[in-house]
Amino acid sequence: MNKPISQMEQKFCTCLTDHMLQHHFHDRQELASALELQPTEMDEMNPSDLAARIFKYCAVRRIPLDSVIMQMAK
Repeated sequence: MNKPISQMEQKFCTCLTDHMLQHHFHDRQELASALELQPTEMDEMNPSDLAARIFKYCAVRRIPLDSVIMQMAK
């Protein structure tokens, strides 16, 4: 059972996914592949779980997320 996510958490998940698509991947297919998911799996995931996978991907590859944090501050 998935618990509902807060509006702030949803905003973070959206900003993080958008950032990765704008700056690191050409499309959702490429992002899904990097996260070792099928695109349909990525679409069906809880946004928090998807954000956690992206965050881990960035941490392992030392991809800075400063711009995502700044976008969240707006």
